[in-house]
Amino acid sequence: MLISIIITNYNYAEYISGCIDSCLRQSYPKLEVIVVDDGSSDGSQDIILGYGSRVTPIFKENGGQASAFNAGFAASKGDIVLFLDADDALMPHCLDRVAGLWRRDLSKLHFNLLLTGKEGESLSLVYCPGPLPRGDLKPQMLDEGNHVSMPSSGNVYARDFLRRIMPMPECDWRRSADVYLSNLSALSGQVEAIDEPLGFYRVHDKNISAHVRNSRFQIAKCRTSILREIRTDEILSEYCRQQGLRYRTGALTSSYSHLQQVLVYDKLAPLFGEARLRAPFYDYVKLSAVILKTKPSLKITLIHLWMLLIVLIPSRYAERAVVLSYEKGAMLFARRRFRERKGLFHPIRAAIS
Repeated sequence: MLISIIITNYNYAEYISGCIDSCLRQSYPKLEVIVVDDGSSDGSQDIILGYGSRVTPIFKENGGQASAFNAGFAASKGDIVLFLDADDALMPHCLDRVAGLWRRDLSKLHFNLLLTGKEGESLSLVYCPGPLPRGDLKPQMLDEGNHVSMPSSGNVYARDFLRRIMPMPECDWRRSADVYLSNLSALSGQVEAIDEPLGFYRVHDKNISAHVRNSRFQIAKCRTSILREIRTDEILSEYCRQQGLRYRTGALTSSYSHLQQVLVYDKLAPLFGEARLRAPFYDYVKLSAVILKTKPSLKITLIHLWMLLIVLIPSRYAERAVVLSYEKGAMLFARRRFRERKGLFHPIRAAIS
C-alpha cells in the first residue's frame, strides 16, 4: 500500500527541512513525499530543491491552503494520503502504525500530536487530551455538523474518498482546508483513531490564537471564521442532499462555539469600524437557549455570566475582557466543557490559545 505525504508550505523556510526530514526518516518503506510550495518568498524553494529526487516539488503561485491541497493530490498516487503542514513533523514510526490499522472501509484515520514550541521544544501537552472518536460518526455529523478531529497533520484519508470530493473549492478554503476534508470524511465512511501521539504540532507566533494577537482582538480573523463556518454548514447540507442523507440544516451555526464567536464579533465590531452581523443582546439570548438545554455545570454558568458582562460593558473594556478570556482559556473552557457534555469536544486549539 503506497502512502502519499503531501507537505504544504508557505514561507516556512525555518521549519520546512525538519518537516521533510521527518518524512524521509519513516520506517514504512512504501511512500512518496510531495512538497507543494504556495508561492513562498523566503527561500523555501531553494531548500526544497536541495532534496533532489527524494521529494517531488511543486511550485505554484500563492492561492491558499485548498489550492495547495488540490495541486498536491493531483500529483499523488498513494492509496492513502496525509496532508502535512510544513511547520509540523512526524515521528519515525507514524506511517507504520497507520498502515497497521488501515482498513478498506475507512475514509479517515486520525492520530494525536504532541505540542512543541517554536524551536521544537516539548510543551508536555498533546493536541487532544481526550480519546479521539472512531467508528461511524455519521449520526453525529448529521445532527451537529462537527466532530472531534485533529488538524491537517494528524489526519490520513482514503484516496477513494478524496477522489469524490476533490478538487476543493479554493476561494472558500484559503485557510482551514482540513475542516472541509475532515467533516466530509466522517459522512463518507468509517473513522479510525490512534490516541497516542505520532507527530508534532508546532506552536509559534504565526499560528497561536486566531482571534487574539499582541493583546488585541483580531476582528477580521473572527469574521472570516464565522463566515467559514456558515459556508461549511452550506457545504454539509448540499453534500448530504446529494448523498440522500438528512442533515439538520444550521446545526453548525447554532452551536455554542459559533454563537459565542458571533456575540464577541457583534460586540466589538463598532470598535474596529466594522458592521455588526446582529445585536449582542440577541446573540446572548441565543447562547442562553443553547446552554439551558444541556443542564450546565456551575463553571459553565459562571463563564456564561462573564459573557453577559462583556455584552453590558463599553466596547473598549469588552475587548480587554475578551482578550483576557482567550489568554486565560476561560471562553475556550466553556466551549470545551459544553462540547464534552454533548460528546463533541474539539480542542479548538485550546492548548495554544
